Amino acid sequence: MAADRSEVETVLRALPSAVALLDDEGTVVEATERAAAAVGCARADLVDTPLADHLGVGGDRLGAALRDLGADEVEIRVADTYGGSLSEVHLRLARSPHGPVCAIERRNPTAEDLLAAVLHAVASSDVGPEVLERALGQIGESNHWDLGALWAVDDAAGLLRPVATWTRDPDGADAHRRRTMQTSLAVGEGLPGRAWAERGPVVDGDAGDDDRLGADAGRFATRLHHPIRGGGDQVVGVIELLAETDEDPAAWADSALRAVEPVLAHVLDRLRDRMAVRAAEGRLAAALDAGRFGVAGVDAGSGRVEWSSRMAALHGQTAVSGAGPLSALLASVHSDDLDEIQRALRSLPDPAAVDGSPLRQVEYRVRHDEGQLRWLSTRITATVLPSGQTQVAAITSDVTDRKQAEQRTQRRTMAIEGLQWVSQAIIAGRELRDTAIAVAHAATGVLGAVYGVVLYQVPGDTADELAWALSGLPPGSEIPSPPAELDVPTDLDAAHGPALVDLRSQPDVRAFVLGLRLPVEVGTMRSALVVPIRGEGQGRLGTMVFLHPDAGYFTEDDVRLARSIGTSTGVAVENAKHHEQQRLAATAFQRELLPDSTATIEGADVCVRYHPGRDGIEVGGDWYDVIDLGDDRVGLAVGDVCGHGLTAAAHMGQFRHSFRALVQSSVSPEEALRVLNRLALEELHTTMTIVYVELDTTTGECRTWRCGHLPPLIADRDGGVVRWLGDDDHRGPMLGFVPELRVSPTADRVAPGELLFLYSDGLVERRGESIDEGLDRLASSFVGRSADIETACDELYQLLADQGPAADDTALLAVRRH
Repeated sequence: MAADRSEVETVLRALPSAVALLDDEGTVVEATERAAAAVGCARADLVDTPLADHLGVGGDRLGAALRDLGADEVEIRVADTYGGSLSEVHLRLARSPHGPVCAIERRNPTAEDLLAAVLHAVASSDVGPEVLERALGQIGESNHWDLGALWAVDDAAGLLRPVATWTRDPDGADAHRRRTMQTSLAVGEGLPGRAWAERGPVVDGDAGDDDRLGADAGRFATRLHHPIRGGGDQVVGVIELLAETDEDPAAWADSALRAVEPVLAHVLDRLRDRMAVRAAEGRLAAALDAGRFGVAGVDAGSGRVEWSSRMAALHGQTAVSGAGPLSALLASVHSDDLDEIQRALRSLPDPAAVDGSPLRQVEYRVRHDEGQLRWLSTRITATVLPSGQTQVAAITSDVTDRKQAEQRTQRRTMAIEGLQWVSQAIIAGRELRDTAIAVAHAATGVLGAVYGVVLYQVPGDTADELAWALSGLPPGSEIPSPPAELDVPTDLDAAHGPALVDLRSQPDVRAFVLGLRLPVEVGTMRSALVVPIRGEGQGRLGTMVFLHPDAGYFTEDDVRLARSIGTSTGVAVENAKHHEQQRLAATAFQRELLPDSTATIEGADVCVRYHPGRDGIEVGGDWYDVIDLGDDRVGLAVGDVCGHGLTAAAHMGQFRHSFRALVQSSVSPEEALRVLNRLALEELHTTMTIVYVELDTTTGECRTWRCGHLPPLIADRDGGVVRWLGDDDHRGPMLGFVPELRVSPTADRVAPGELLFLYSDGLVERRGESIDEGLDRLASSFVGRSADIETACDELYQLLADQGPAADDTALLAVRRH
């Protein structure tokens, strides 16, 4: 029996088919070479091992099939053992006198299966050699192939170049890749070159002078080289497949390869575009690097960027070439400039979106690790490749020297303009606050600072108080209160000129700046320029601080300019403080001349108010008076003397006291007004408007005299009905304007609960408006006012002030009958 078994094994080994003799447990007793190849191993590795160990998914069914095996054949199907393969292994089991016999057949996938697998491979990531290698692997695993390569046509060079390799044996992959990737073939050269030249598949054949396989060439019994045709039936590449076993690949190539050919052609087209661009970029990069230019390529679809080492260094990165998302390259770009770069890139696929040119140029700032800010200029171009893809290329150079020269020129120009602005503030800025604000904005702009602070002392009733003006805050920012005290570091306080400060290396100055509690991110500032404000006596009147986030931003040129600004500002502050002291004195004098604001009238409520103007002119000639005439009669007067300052305040006092004395002496209002007219014309040489109302608080009867003044009004209890007092026929001219004054009264009646309202023109006049617009606004403002007369007057003034600040001072006088 043993002799019979030995003869069977000898015969079995000689068979050309894939057959294996098994024992009842499924162990391989003997097998042919083809059987071993069908399950993906050598014959020596198959014999004396369980066949199930060499099978894929479903191999566990073999044991059950052997136990149930009778006289009839049994067929089972299992997945191919090769990883990633689409094939199936069919096993046909039959009982023989010497044990179970298994015929093994590997059946290839359909063309549709292969196409789906290749599509999945190329869709899993962006085009590149690794994608082609996955696709080639799917094709090789789908049949009996052991080795493969994919070649792309380089039209410019007229050569066939390898772009991907594959081998079933992982141990030989590196050697196969190394030998293949170092080879380029001309038309007709080697079997791949013949397929290119003949535009059709080349099966087997002599490799000729293609010695890439070396001593291994004899291993491969089947060789297939199939052209890959793209648009216009043009050959764009060749696929090379080799098998150690004898195969008939013609039918498989006509179905399977034809199905995947369009996909491979599309991927090769895209890869050839990229290779062409990279080659051009490589040549350009070498030339540009010699000229200290950086280069980068941007894939418009994925946003992936590849950059040269010079480009990385220019952008503050480690000076090595690399690839990654655009954000990685632009990580150190100034945040204010990122939007401009993005706009330039977004406009490239549609050149007409900007100016019809395919070229964009953008300049932006990059901060390096050492804190230094550099200016870069990048020219960006977009090229639409034959495949329809957009390839973006960027060339960058460092233009810091040019930008700094431009900035120096610009700052010199700004210095001249800024000094003129400061000079204008000195000339026109009589108000200390306005002077400080003008200087803060002018100096911050001239010096190119991000933020500017002017700290100064303002005269108070008992002592000077610290105030400040800020520049560089976002629009609409609320100005906080300044610190209570100005604790200037000793070295800065003793300095007579501006000081350049690096806030990181001088902690005392940094603490001083942080202590100001500015409403900005002071912690990010690096450079400071501290400028003392000194008067003619060289005493410190204040301090200016200018900040910038860049190290070493301010220069000695800035120091010289800041010294001039500090000196000019000292003169301006001294002048403004002198004017402020005069203003305080004049205000106090004026308030002494005005009557007590707590006047009372029997049978009526009364309210008087005086508000200074908001254009920096607080002392004016506006006045009011409430005069007791006896017999339940009261005189109400509001006047406005021309001019401002101490002179106007003194004239106002003379007019008010003279008028009060005249009407209380039983002189008629007409005669009293004529006396004031002669006083204005002949002695004081000024003019004044006035309105005077005599009111009987018992009956409500009233008479109104008006000389050049706006008309008083009466509003009902709800403020919904307003009527004006005094028509133009009875009105006289302003006092001090004509020698002979003619004026007569108009009569009316104030009902109980109605409000009689007198005012000066500062309440209604606004720049750029007609007086009628102001009067209409006043009339509509009485609706919804409080029943309390004091509250109503305050609400009325605030409402009108919110609609537009008054340029002039304002006097109000209101009476409501009980």
